[in-house]
Amino acid sequence: MCKSTAKYEQKLSIFLVVFNIFIFKAFSSCPVIIPLYQVHVVNNLPSKSAPLKIHCASKDTDFGFHTLGPNEEFHWKFYVNFWWTTMYFCHFWWGEKDIAFEVYNYDLSYNCDYEEEELHGVCRWSVRKDGFYFGTSNPSLAIHWDSK
Repeated sequence: MCKSTAKYEQKLSIFLVVFNIFIFKAFSSCPVIIPLYQVHVVNNLPSKSAPLKIHCASKDTDFGFHTLGPNEEFHWKFYVNFWWTTMYFCHFWWGEKDIAFEVYNYDLSYNCDYEEEELHGVCRWSVRKDGFYFGTSNPSLAIHWDSK
């Protein structure tokens, strides 16, 4: 390989590394391109009932097991990946009942509320005696406890 070609390839490699760092930084800090979301799971079960146990995770992140008392909540924030394939699921246990389902995915994101001041989406799940309600201002029953 001649000397000028090797020097050109070295400069091109440096340029590509710097360019990729710039693109990564731009995309990871820009909420318009890669939106920020919050998922909230609230225990709205009767106050004298068994505690609600949950385990939430994604392919990359495991939040572990949590026990929620009446009116307690578990929530987390995340940026949607570039391909909009981000998905979180939770497994719920309440007394003898248990169920697992996706609490965030691309299709559900359309029904999440968007807070313009904060520039992020909010997906809120309310766990009740008859099932799981989804939404903030007017939540509706989305999943029954016995929907396995």
